[in-house]
Amino acid sequence: MAPIVVTATGSATAFRLAQGGQVAPIFTAAADAPVVQIAAQALANDIKNITGTRPSVSTKVPGPLAYAVFIGTLGNSPLIDKLVASHKLDVVGLKGKWESYAVLTVANPAPGVRQGLVVVGSDRRGTAYGAFTLAEALGVSPWQWWADVTPARRAALWVKAGAHRQVSPTVKYRGIFINDEDWGIQPWAAKTYDPKLGDIGPKTYERVCELLLRLRANYLWPAMHDVTKAFNTYPDNKVVADRYAIVMGSSHHEPMLRNTSEFKFNKTNLGPWNYATNRDTIYHFWDQRVKENGRYENLYTVGMRGLGDEGMTGDNSKAARIKVLETVFADQRRMLAQHVNPDPGKVPQVFVPYKEVLDLYRNGLKVPDDVALMWVDDNHGYIRQLSTPAEQKRAGGSGVYYHFSYWGQPEDYLWLSTTAPALAWEEMMKAYDYQARTVWVANVGDIKPAEIDMQLFLEIAWDADKFRTFNQLDYLTKWAARTFGAAQAPAIGRVLNEYYRLNSVVRPEHFRAARTGFSAVNYGDEAQHRLDDFARLVGQANALYANMEPRLKDAFFELVVYPVRGASLMNTKMLQAERSRLYAAQGRASTNKYAALAQAAFEQVQQETNFYNTQVAGGKWNKMVSYNPREQKVFDLPALGQVTPGPSAGLGVAVEGDSAALAAGTPGRLPGFTAALPQPHFFDVFDTGSQPLSWQVQASAPWLRLSQASGTADARVQVSIDWAQAPATPTLAGTVTVQGAGAIRTIAVSGVRPSAAELAGFKGFVENENFVSMQAESYSRARPGNGGAAWRTIAGLGRQSPALTVLPPTTPSLDTTAAALRGAPVLEYDVLIGTPGTWTATTYCRPTHAITQQRGLRYAIALNDGPPQFIDLDAAEYSKLWTRNIMRGAALGQSKHVVTKPGRQTLKIWMVDPGVVLDKIVLGNGTVPPSFLGPPTTAYPPPASTSSAPAIK
Repeated sequence: MAPIVVTATGSATAFRLAQGGQVAPIFTAAADAPVVQIAAQALANDIKNITGTRPSVSTKVPGPLAYAVFIGTLGNSPLIDKLVASHKLDVVGLKGKWESYAVLTVANPAPGVRQGLVVVGSDRRGTAYGAFTLAEALGVSPWQWWADVTPARRAALWVKAGAHRQVSPTVKYRGIFINDEDWGIQPWAAKTYDPKLGDIGPKTYERVCELLLRLRANYLWPAMHDVTKAFNTYPDNKVVADRYAIVMGSSHHEPMLRNTSEFKFNKTNLGPWNYATNRDTIYHFWDQRVKENGRYENLYTVGMRGLGDEGMTGDNSKAARIKVLETVFADQRRMLAQHVNPDPGKVPQVFVPYKEVLDLYRNGLKVPDDVALMWVDDNHGYIRQLSTPAEQKRAGGSGVYYHFSYWGQPEDYLWLSTTAPALAWEEMMKAYDYQARTVWVANVGDIKPAEIDMQLFLEIAWDADKFRTFNQLDYLTKWAARTFGAAQAPAIGRVLNEYYRLNSVVRPEHFRAARTGFSAVNYGDEAQHRLDDFARLVGQANALYANMEPRLKDAFFELVVYPVRGASLMNTKMLQAERSRLYAAQGRASTNKYAALAQAAFEQVQQETNFYNTQVAGGKWNKMVSYNPREQKVFDLPALGQVTPGPSAGLGVAVEGDSAALAAGTPGRLPGFTAALPQPHFFDVFDTGSQPLSWQVQASAPWLRLSQASGTADARVQVSIDWAQAPATPTLAGTVTVQGAGAIRTIAVSGVRPSAAELAGFKGFVENENFVSMQAESYSRARPGNGGAAWRTIAGLGRQSPALTVLPPTTPSLDTTAAALRGAPVLEYDVLIGTPGTWTATTYCRPTHAITQQRGLRYAIALNDGPPQFIDLDAAEYSKLWTRNIMRGAALGQSKHVVTKPGRQTLKIWMVDPGVVLDKIVLGNGTVPPSFLGPPTTAYPPPASTSSAPAIK
């Protein structure tokens, strides 16, 4: 499939779309579908936005023309059909296909026309997709209106001769769900975009439908919260959808195109939402809508749940609920047979086993075979279940309902879109490989926060095989090039890649006010490292923003700057508030400064949001963005530490690894050093009073290096060991003494020097302070399994560095026996351990789920030649374990292993079930200090720098 190539200069065979103020006219057939006329008019407007001249759009071809554009559907356009009949247009591969199209140049396509550019579709949507694909090739972003991506002006547009052919999409129905709209698209539509209506209505849905077509989507679940009047309250809504050829549906818990608000707020009391006791009323409620809308193109959600996205009311027993649902299926199919097609098996239907309904399905609920099963993620990006081999044979096939935005347990994420594209890719390609190819729907919230994720989701649905390999940075760079131009695309791609990496660790909305989870005392001040990373990211985004072309500044703020600044400010607010509380407990006079930083970040989020709403694009998006949707506690200002300094200077010292300030007469201790890992450790010197503090530090030995030996202000002193000058002994011991304000504090320093023999030729991971920490990607050896299955590195999937998973995901699961592991993909990590005893291996994995009900989410692990231990990571949705996994962004597996002899060891990890995503492994002997991410890597030789690994290796 050759791409459409557009250049600024022509050739003898190229098609001149625009040059010198002249543009080729556009022709359609009067009998063609309304969406074809809509696409033609949109293309004309796009050409005007690029060239300044708008081509005419007509259904009649006038006299002689050098160039003309023809847009039409096979069987609906006489001109197109004549071209086919005269063999000027080859439609092999188009006729009878679903949503296929071709864009090609044709000589003498009509009497008096020398050269034509023909856009032909196999059906009405295929034709529209062809026109919008041409627009994108001209330089028009799908986000031209929705994100203000203004195209570059060009004086000439020449289309290279040839043919661009697009086969049918890989997923039949591809769409979005506008949801939780109370704080975004609804107030924006009601008060800014369509104040005359005061709601999300036909004017707004026209914009939504055009966006869907530009992204080659075809399916929509409309907004349905109580704040929005039901979709069919406004008769023109369904007319708009039909004109744009958008297939309509209703959300996962709203059957038969009926928004549940229509039942709750009905002027007449319709009684309880209980099919066992109120069957006739509910039947009529559904039947009425099918009768009204049955002539339009719909994909019907079938089944039933509670009115408010809750479980069914009535008898709570599984048997009773299953019986009711099977009656519901039969009655709903009766409606479809009466009003849509006598054979309900020919009417597209989908059943969504969401939340408790999945449990009913697993316990024997019989869903008609021609109904698509729409599997659901756990609302946080991890698909709960996919089709077994038997389910893959169902006539209705299967699909996925996936979230990029969510209101619910354990915490919402309605503000910023932070799902890593690599995670969406891993989950959706897994679904595709398990034959979920009938329907994909993404919950995109208000659309605006989720532009990048939404586009990727729909691009995979359109052509999944194009995404067989994936590199997140590469994807984001190419997206940036299409959106903002090639010159700055690499830098923008890096900013977005880092944005997703940082937020993969914890979403901004998932902080806990009492404890963020990021240690300010362990591992070199993990919290400060995160703040530094965000500060660096904001600086990069701001620099790009300052140099962005004026036509793209609004778009860049919406798509890059606001998310980056917003996430950074949330981290600053939470982490500095927590630091202020820590420093208050230590008595630091500087405490109030950190409280002020948290306060300033809290206020700046509001200022950035106000700028987005009132200044960007001239106030076009006013009311679209809320900095505190649902007014959750996480958006408030946390408790702040406050200190009233003493009247005179006072010496305070706090040592890395200890949250308490050193008391007089009680020595502190720095974390241990090892010669194999030359990282420094720190202690803080601070003033507890209001007068300046003068302090000095003295080391007990010349091989102890200090970043600062004296000062008159608070300072963080880095301590390291000069191993070349230190005694050549296995262990070292020394002290650092801090003096100031008439007080003395002493800190013990210790180090371990592995022998030259132990380190000779060694490459792997070494013990440090009773732990060994490994990023999963840095394995020593990897062996593929039977059938080509192997652990593969996926850039962007890990929380700190690329993670690993076994591909293909359809690899068979193994028995939990040592013999079965002989054919399993295996990873080996070489480690150097100097302390015998029982060690705990903790694996940090993405909190995915078992792929099918018949599988687990298991891996096997062994140290040296010890027996393999089989660990299952699967956690039931809404369990306490699942909640912990979601909030920390990781499922933790643990196993115990005995080290009998110090020295080199080998840790082995086998696949047992596909679907495990391995991120990090930590071996610990005793207590490993807590932190959100776990200890930093103890790789030897230490890496010179952190580099991005290839997508697949």
